[in-house]
Amino acid sequence: MDNSHRWYSSIYEISKAINAKLEVRQILRVIARETLRHAGYHRLLVGLLDRTGEWLHPHMAGRDGVLRPAGRIGLDGRALGFVIHNREPLVIADLSSDCRFPNSALGAEGVRSCVVLPLESSGEILGALAVGRSTPDAFSESETAMLLEIAEQTATAVRHAQLIDQLREEKQKLAEAKDSLVHSDRLATVGRLAAHVAHEIRNPLATIGGFTHGILKSPTDAARVARNARIILEEVERLEQILANVMNFSRPGEPLLRTRCANETVEAVCAFHENAFAERSVVVHKALDPSCPEQQYDPDQIRQVLLNLIQNALDAMPNGGELTVETQNRGDHVRIVVSDTGEGMSREVIDTLFQPFYTTKVGGTGLGLSVSQKIIRDHGGRIAVVSEPGRGSSFTVSLPVDTDT
Repeated sequence: MDNSHRWYSSIYEISKAINAKLEVRQILRVIARETLRHAGYHRLLVGLLDRTGEWLHPHMAGRDGVLRPAGRIGLDGRALGFVIHNREPLVIADLSSDCRFPNSALGAEGVRSCVVLPLESSGEILGALAVGRSTPDAFSESETAMLLEIAEQTATAVRHAQLIDQLREEKQKLAEAKDSLVHSDRLATVGRLAAHVAHEIRNPLATIGGFTHGILKSPTDAARVARNARIILEEVERLEQILANVMNFSRPGEPLLRTRCANETVEAVCAFHENAFAERSVVVHKALDPSCPEQQYDPDQIRQVLLNLIQNALDAMPNGGELTVETQNRGDHVRIVVSDTGEGMSREVIDTLFQPFYTTKVGGTGLGLSVSQKIIRDHGGRIAVVSEPGRGSSFTVSLPVDTDT
């Protein structure tokens, strides 16, 4: 193989390094190995600028082609610095007699003649590349031209790799920022949860304390003791409900999937509320799609969601009204729609409806819909609401159907 073929082979290998998306160090190793394949080269030095543009991080390789870091050097008084400032190649016939570069790293390694070339890509100077021999006047114009082409390939490869590194860094920063935001959001949620619990338990505890004091004050008054005990029991049950709501909101609660039909779950929930419907003068309309297939979902969790939606509908119709519960087979999912003719909600209320601790109801915990949304999302479904003040509300729960079964 003649010399020109070897040069083009080296350029080809460097081009492959660009396309392989290698890291900067890997590219520099390829460049050192391929360039030093040519007989007579004593040393190769490649230096990349740091982000300040004031310092070089050089790497030196000998005839073995092994690239080794050479610390950090400044630009003044060095051939690489001269080329970086002028952005033009420099051929030095004899380093030992060139007084411009008394601190030459190549000269300290026994190099007499060298070619130093700028590494420039898209108008940006990245560093410089130098190769040297131990004899003076060792570089022809054609060889210098070939080395310039290698320098251009090197600059393109390095810039490509630096961009990839920057993308990795930005991706890592985004990931860290996301983790930080999630952590901050969790801390904020914990703070709201603590404030909510403190607020909710204050009144029951005060009531329990007051009526317990009444029992201790008049322990022989059986009627008063019985009345106070009933009130204490009611407040304890209220505390238990607050605790249950908080636990439902905070625990992971992975769904325990069972094979069920949405129609069966809807029937069971409506049966549970029969007395409440009668007491509130609410007329119930059920429109259950008989084609609804069996699905995989957690029946207890979905029941909890429907109980919450129906209870909210009842609260929105204090003077009675109509409640419609529908199921719809949509092929890849089943819809359960709970609609009421109650007070309805404004757009501002809808926008905050699923936020934890948000409630428009006196004595409400503000966790019911937030928990419901989490349950539905854990099932791979979604929950949506349509409402208008004075015209009622309609909640739609969509649960996926496993079409593979």
